[in-house]
Amino acid sequence: MQGDFSKKNRTAIVTEGKCIYEMEYDCRETCYPQSFLDVVKAWKHLVMKESVSPYAVTFEGSGMGGTLVLAACLWCRDHGIPLPSAITLIDPVIAPCEGVATHYFSDADMDDPCAYPLIADYYGFPPVSVGYTEGSPACRQAEQLCARLSEQDIPFDFKVLR
Repeated sequence: MQGDFSKKNRTAIVTEGKCIYEMEYDCRETCYPQSFLDVVKAWKHLVMKESVSPYAVTFEGSGMGGTLVLAACLWCRDHGIPLPSAITLIDPVIAPCEGVATHYFSDADMDDPCAYPLIADYYGFPPVSVGYTEGSPACRQAEQLCARLSEQDIPFDFKVLR
């Protein structure tokens, strides 16, 4: 399924190696902004109601989950909600590209960093790990994201997955 972003995109909240929230979806049916707001809602519940320490948690996103993770963290930061201790993105689709995620972005304002994370200001973000599969449609976006993180002095690592 290398390079197929039409299904099984994933967002997860992980603590101590154990997944405590996971959302899988088909990005052909998912639209902005509801999906990332679902992640925000789950995160707020875990931190504010379940007393989960954000400092022991990693947000993970694959495929369109990369956009959802980044958007949720941007929204939380801007609304005073603690961020997780780390972010992991695998083959992140963080902008519309030919044949990938065009439905999700159809009603999005491309000047909104939550819709288009490549324009975001990442001040205050935790370390970000970015991995992409060689030949993935998202590899250019992953490289652009890492350049943006580097410009803003956000700790990150970047790996090519084989």
